[in-house]
Amino acid sequence: MATKKGKSAGPIYVMKSKVFRSVRLDIPPRIRKNIPWVVTTDTTVGDTIKRLREVPLGTLFAIDNEAKLVGVITTSPEAASKNCGGGGGGGTPNPNSSSKNCQADCDSACADRGGCAFIIYDPFGGSTKCSWECNDQFAGQQGSMIGDVWF
Repeated sequence: MATKKGKSAGPIYVMKSKVFRSVRLDIPPRIRKNIPWVVTTDTTVGDTIKRLREVPLGTLFAIDNEAKLVGVITTSPEAASKNCGGGGGGGTPNPNSSSKNCQADCDSACADRGGCAFIIYDPFGGSTKCSWECNDQFAGQQGSMIGDVWF
């Protein structure tokens, strides 16, 4: 993730839940790929981050190959709850964390590692536990597909 003047650009918030899978985007694929707020699970992490910076709301809807919504990706902390669904911390740097505040856990764990890169959680309180990665871990994943990294 790009940084400016030694500071992180801020984390990406990834919301995923089984609830989302009940939503289907019933638009032909050739049209779907031209909608600026929609990415597919085979979009690379780097392209997704670039797109997040380009769209006015800083929010993307991720769909799978069956056009089902699998998650929402945003740069807005206001759009993302700071409390983890499922109740537990469970981030990559500290999988045994019991804190419910993902943002604070990630910020603390990643303070000397380039900052917090992304936070994943379930906004509906399902079984998806809060997890995160620091920027130094995340740097090598820019070419990976978001379906492999986040969903």
